[in-house]
Amino acid sequence: MQTSYDLIPYEGFLRRQTHPDCMASRATLFGLDPAPIENCRVLELGCADGGNLLSVAYSLPNSHCIGLDLSARQIETGKQVIDDLEMKNVELHHLSITDVNDQFGKFDYIISHGVFSWIPNEVQEKTFSICRELLEPNGVAFISYNAYPGWHMREMIRDLMLYRVRDVEGPDARVKAAKEVLAGVIESVSQKQAGYGQFLRDEFQMLTQLSDYYLAHEHLEDENIPCYFEDFARRAGLHNLQYLCEADLGAMHIGRFPQSLAGIAPEEDIVKREQYLDFAQNRMFRQTLLCHADASVDRKSMVSNLAKLHVAGSAHPTSESVDLMGNTMETFRDSRGVELTCDDPLTKSALFYLAAVWPDALTLADLEKEVRSRMAAGQTIVKPQEQIDVESSRLAENLFTAASADLIQLHAGPVSYSSRVNERPRASKLARYQATNGKPVSTLQNTTATYDEMTRHLLAKLDGSKTIENLVDEMLVFVKDKNIVFQRDGQPVTNDNQLHELLRGEIQPHLIQFARDRVLERTS
Repeated sequence: MQTSYDLIPYEGFLRRQTHPDCMASRATLFGLDPAPIENCRVLELGCADGGNLLSVAYSLPNSHCIGLDLSARQIETGKQVIDDLEMKNVELHHLSITDVNDQFGKFDYIISHGVFSWIPNEVQEKTFSICRELLEPNGVAFISYNAYPGWHMREMIRDLMLYRVRDVEGPDARVKAAKEVLAGVIESVSQKQAGYGQFLRDEFQMLTQLSDYYLAHEHLEDENIPCYFEDFARRAGLHNLQYLCEADLGAMHIGRFPQSLAGIAPEEDIVKREQYLDFAQNRMFRQTLLCHADASVDRKSMVSNLAKLHVAGSAHPTSESVDLMGNTMETFRDSRGVELTCDDPLTKSALFYLAAVWPDALTLADLEKEVRSRMAAGQTIVKPQEQIDVESSRLAENLFTAASADLIQLHAGPVSYSSRVNERPRASKLARYQATNGKPVSTLQNTTATYDEMTRHLLAKLDGSKTIENLVDEMLVFVKDKNIVFQRDGQPVTNDNQLHELLRGEIQPHLIQFARDRVLERTS
């Protein structure tokens, strides 16, 4: 039987938070001892075409990944990619969540992204049951879902569009009619309804920027069941599962729970605190990690547990003349606008160094050692151990604050990608395949990188056999075949030697960007 996902496939876009590396780092931070990701077993419920799971499997070649989906069309699409890439550690099955049993064994990590809110209550209960029965004792499950109170407002838009398309046949026609009625209502909103009108306009702008498949499945499916976080946690508890944390640490209350609510929600009641935070933030969406109810979650030792992880960061100081050695307040900001302001010299130097070596990840001990060495260059001051210990504690606390705000990334172990451009650079086989076939490019950290046609062609050539000069020659052929015109001093460049020189200058920045995007593999 065809599903709506067979008619309009849902692209298996990537989500960093679903990668075992991310899940394991959160579990470690909260005191658990998760399975090593290098050889873990992963199950994804509702894997669509397998795009997310294939990216996970490729980055963890000694893992074993299984994906299930009810859409036969999407499963066949994913299987074709697996065959083309000859991947042996991942398998996809056309199977309903309700039919899952112990036939596949136990798993260290279970993923259910973009599924829970769009399935009936009994299938939701089955999802909890799968997590209870198939998770290893130290396993972690990821479940994302639409959340109240934020979705109350979005539900009005869904109701409007469903009312318009109730008699419209065909998925494409339904999407077109839904967009038209939303645009029409926006035009009709009174100036006196400023807040409501702005909300409608923001939603409409978002929907027009996204592919039609998103609107079809996010808003126009028969099932879309948001819930309050407290209800979600209670239902999980009935299956002997407990709330661990959010996969997105920046969405939690860590270190920033409103003081005005502190007396209402006791510190030890994490569920109640998170629910109040949802009300305060009007949260619409959650990415929740669960573990077994008998797992010993430790919410008081997170700063010290940071020492068990690797950290990476790309935030740069916002001031032109940054003061790293003094006690001047400095603000560090990443490309998304996430900020941290501090005056601690060791912390400022650590953030500065992390940005310089991004996307390398270091243990807290190695990072501190490297930074202290740089700060001490040319100095003969010997600090007492007591002062060093105080500085180390402050660094850990500040980096924990940065991690809580998602300004720095946490990794469960050493990363698999290369942060350097080698003499013969090699991109992942998956990225090269996607670049060749016009697909979104997967990084080795389960994110998506977007490139233009020329950059994709360069990426596809990075098989580890070509030197920079070889790549320049390859790109020269591409430029001439595509009739791409380069200019110098306002004049087109037609001489091959000059084009060769220009391309050499063009290629190096792209190779550096590939490294920063984490699509280059380590080579011996």
